[in-house]
Amino acid sequence: MNNFAIARSARRLRLAVTIAIGLIVAIYLLGRFGPELGPLRVEAHSAGPGWLGRAIVDVTLALFIIALWRLTQMLSAVADGPLFGPRVTQAFRGFAFWLFLATFIDVIAPPVIAVTETISSGGGSTALVFELRDLLMLAGALFLFLLARMLEQARAIEVELEEIV
Repeated sequence: MNNFAIARSARRLRLAVTIAIGLIVAIYLLGRFGPELGPLRVEAHSAGPGWLGRAIVDVTLALFIIALWRLTQMLSAVADGPLFGPRVTQAFRGFAFWLFLATFIDVIAPPVIAVTETISSGGGSTALVFELRDLLMLAGALFLFLLARMLEQARAIEVELEEIV
């Protein structure tokens, strides 16, 4: 596959991710503030009770949108220039960071809220639930950091090969 085909694929994927960002935001806003749309009903579930649970969902979604935006920047850099250029690796590292942060908050915040509420109410018991999906998401986000490091190494090798030729 040549660079033209990769650039074309990156442009198409960037468009798809941009559309997905718009759809995610629109569906979230409908679920958070919107009315029922005939037989269609959009619901937003919070990570915990009250305003704090809704705030966690808002923050997590905002971080996820930032991650997707960084992904569009990376795809734009892939379409415009060298595959392993600094713009690509920086944007990819940013994508990995924001995705990890969103996942981390999504996984950690509900148990922290539950424990805090239990302590503030004077004791009792709290059930902490972790799903395998949460751990897999964290592991996947951490893997993206490794992949970003591998892209940086590929760039160094590419520069070294250009000097040899």
